[in-house]
Amino acid sequence: QTCGTREAGFSGKAMKAVNYSLPELKEGGYSATDMRDASYGGTNMRAAGYTAKELKVAGYSASEMRLAGYSALEMCEAGFSAKKLKLAAFRAEDMEATGWSVEVLKNAGYDAAELREAGRTIHELQAVGFDLNELKTAGFSTTELQGVGFSAEELRKTGTSLADLASAGSTVAQLKQAGISAIGLKAEGIPLVEMKNAGYTPKDLKQAGFSAAELHEVGFPAYELTAVEFSASELKAGGYFNAEELKEAGCNVKELKAGGYSAKDLRRCGYAAKELNAEDEFTVKEMREGGYSALELKEADVTAVDLRFGGFSAKQLKGAGFDAADLTAAGYSSQELYAKGKGFSPSEMRDAGHTARQLRGAGVAVAMLTEAGDLLAELK
Repeated sequence: QTCGTREAGFSGKAMKAVNYSLPELKEGGYSATDMRDASYGGTNMRAAGYTAKELKVAGYSASEMRLAGYSALEMCEAGFSAKKLKLAAFRAEDMEATGWSVEVLKNAGYDAAELREAGRTIHELQAVGFDLNELKTAGFSTTELQGVGFSAEELRKTGTSLADLASAGSTVAQLKQAGISAIGLKAEGIPLVEMKNAGYTPKDLKQAGFSAAELHEVGFPAYELTAVEFSASELKAGGYFNAEELKEAGCNVKELKAGGYSAKDLRRCGYAAKELNAEDEFTVKEMREGGYSALELKEADVTAVDLRFGGFSAKQLKGAGFDAADLTAAGYSSQELYAKGKGFSPSEMRDAGHTARQLRGAGVAVAMLTEAGDLLAELK
C-alpha cells in the first residue's frame, strides 16, 4: 500500500527502491516530478498514464517525450511551441493535427520541402513567403511554379531547363523574354512560325541555322534577309524568284548574276542596259538574249564591234543609229550593210569606204553605181 507514504515523506526514489511499481506510485499521488527524480523514463511515465502536460511540468524534454510516444497534438496542448517540437524532431506531417498554420510551422523552422511532404500546397507555401528557389528545391514542378505566377524568365534564372519550360506550357514569347535563344528553341523543335511570331529576327533565326527557304516559307520579305547577309543565290534557292523583289531588297547586278538571275530577269524588273554594262557582269550576247535592243546597248556605250560579236545584225545596228562607217569599222561585210537594197545606200557605203567591186559584189546594180558617184570606172 502506498497510501500516505508520500505525505509521510517517502520520496519516489525511495519507494522505487523497495519495488513499488510506477502505476502504484502514481495511484499513491506521486507527481511526474517525483517520478523524474526517481529516474523514470518518459516511456514508462506515458504507460503509467501521466499526461504530456505533467511531464512538461516535471522537466522532461520534448525529445524525451516524442521518443516516449506522445503525439504532437498532446505536446501542443501541453504548451510546447512548434519550434520546440521541430527541435525534438517531429516531422511536418506529425504537426497536422495541431492546427498550427503554415506560417507558424515555417517560423518554427520547417522548410518548403518538409511542408510539401506534409501535404501543404504551393499556394499556401508561397503565401507565407517561400521564394522561387525554395519552392523549386522543395520539388514543385515547373508547371506548378508557373501556376502560382512565376515567369519563364524567373524560372530560367533558377536553372530550369528549356525542355521543362516548354513542356510546362510556356509560350515562345515567354521563352524569348526568358533569354532563350533561337538556337535553343530550334533544338527543342519549336516551330519556326511561332518563333517568328514571338519576335525572333531573321538574324536570330539565321544564326540558329534556318535557311532562306524556311524563312521565306514563314513570310519574311527578301529585304529582311539581305539585311542579314543572305546572298542572292541563297534567296533564289529559297524561293525568292522575283528579281524585282531582290532589287528592292538591295541586291546589285553582280549579286543577282551570281544568284543565277539572267539578263532577262533583270530587264523584267527594270534594270537598264547601262546598269548591266557598267557592272561588266553580263556579256553583250547575254544582254541581247535577255531582250535588250541594240539601241539600248548603244545608249549604254556598247560599241558596234561588241554588238557585232554579241550577235546583233547590221540591220539592228542601223536601226539603233549606227552609220555605215561604224558598221564597216565593226567588220560587217558589204553584203550585210547593203542587205539586198534594204540597208545602207550605195552612196553611204561609198562614203564609208566600200569599193565599187565590193558594192557590186554586194548586189548593187550597175546603174546604181553610177548614181553613187564615179564608181563604174573602178570596175573597168
